[in-house]
Amino acid sequence: MERQEADCRAWAARHGLLVRQVHVDRGRSGYKSVTRKGFEAARRAVTSGVVRTLIVWKLDRLSRKGTAEVGPLLDAFDLIGGRLVSVMDGLDSSRPGDRLAMASLSEWARAEAEIQGERIRHAKRYLRSRGRWIGGQPPYGLRIDAESGQLTPDPETAVYARLIADEALSGRPLVKIARLLNEHEIAAPRGGL
Repeated sequence: MERQEADCRAWAARHGLLVRQVHVDRGRSGYKSVTRKGFEAARRAVTSGVVRTLIVWKLDRLSRKGTAEVGPLLDAFDLIGGRLVSVMDGLDSSRPGDRLAMASLSEWARAEAEIQGERIRHAKRYLRSRGRWIGGQPPYGLRIDAESGQLTPDPETAVYARLIADEALSGRPLVKIARLLNEHEIAAPRGGL
């Protein structure tokens, strides 16, 4: 992200533009239907006339929803005399022909995201079919076997996981189970009592 921002700032400096705000949606996909506060703030800054130019590092960093999202954005920018610049793609929506290239690239980004998503789903299905753990921290009481990639009982915590399960299944309230664990100084999964 830092490199992308540096490239965008360098482009702005070369073209005599002042960077007023940097909008980032860290950890938010430009493909999924999620709220992207940075994207919305950047769009509003241009469509309200606060700024005239939105600079992105690469068009696929702005959106991976194709022309369904990028097209209306370009239309809105055109109405108020704004423009979209994609530094790495070398595109500026105010130049003849670049808008067409942006539409095309936005569709390529959408297709690429769909293909990548399918590859990931396929790989996960394959790993699951082989009994492999596919990511994240394993459940308390289990660990990932280095050779097989499968979940196996953790010799240090499995007995406590079994105790917690037995107590919960017997109807004991969770707060009482927590107190029991604290009394016996059994550390929580992420440390601490």
